[in-house]
Amino acid sequence: MDIPSASSSAYLNSARPRTDVGSANTGLSASFTTGVNGMQSAGGQILNSAQNIATSYSDVGSVNFDPSRTADIATELVNQRQAQLLFNASAEVVSVSDELAGKLIDEIV
Repeated sequence: MDIPSASSSAYLNSARPRTDVGSANTGLSASFTTGVNGMQSAGGQILNSAQNIATSYSDVGSVNFDPSRTADIATELVNQRQAQLLFNASAEVVSVSDELAGKLIDEIV
């Protein structure tokens, strides 16, 4: 069996990276980033909702308490549940991206 020399076209073609891998990598990177951004957004929504509840009821029992400025707890709990669902869905996107990256590496190697 002849081994191609470093200057032969067979050697150069075998040393070129596969273009289909690059496009798959870009898609995986984008989906991973989208998942992480969704998780961060959901975390911010949960924190914001919790702060709304905590600050609006912090003056209960004091002279400064104003019931008209309190957060609607039911609305805030719904907001927290929505954010939790967003977080879980985004975490699943990250998980699937990780799994696909592993499969892509297995196929390349």
